[in-house]
Amino acid sequence: MKQGKEAPAVRVEKVAGGQDVIGMLAPEIQLLISLDKTIDLALYNTIKSLLDKFKKLKIVFILPKDGIVGRDLHHIDEIGKFQIVFDEYGQFGEKFQVNKGNQLITSATLVEFEGKIYSQQKGSLNTKEIEKDIQSIVDEKKKQKGHSHEDWMRY
Repeated sequence: MKQGKEAPAVRVEKVAGGQDVIGMLAPEIQLLISLDKTIDLALYNTIKSLLDKFKKLKIVFILPKDGIVGRDLHHIDEIGKFQIVFDEYGQFGEKFQVNKGNQLITSATLVEFEGKIYSQQKGSLNTKEIEKDIQSIVDEKKKQKGHSHEDWMRY
């Protein structure tokens, strides 16, 4: 998706049950990671380190409806700012242009505070680039005029 374009809203199914809508205007930066089949503990631990660095970050892993969540990850769904969901209806892959045919591909999409696409990686995950882009969003937010000292210090 093109940088600066408004992120589409997508309904997804939570691993823990129920539905959620992701990808639109939110009070935090959204890191939306689609995976073609499974999420495991090693990938979770790699990405989780970003939560320690950025207070205003929410990470959502999106799996296809037949995706696999490792047994060791079921208990961490929705703890803090981390969520695992299923693209039950194929909307995420289609609307975010991260599918090949009807199958999700591995991707990372950053949605900034105003609900616009900041960056998107397809095919692989470069965590150093993701971290750099998140820092850029935070830095830009701090520079915005009209915010009090307390507001920009929270990012």
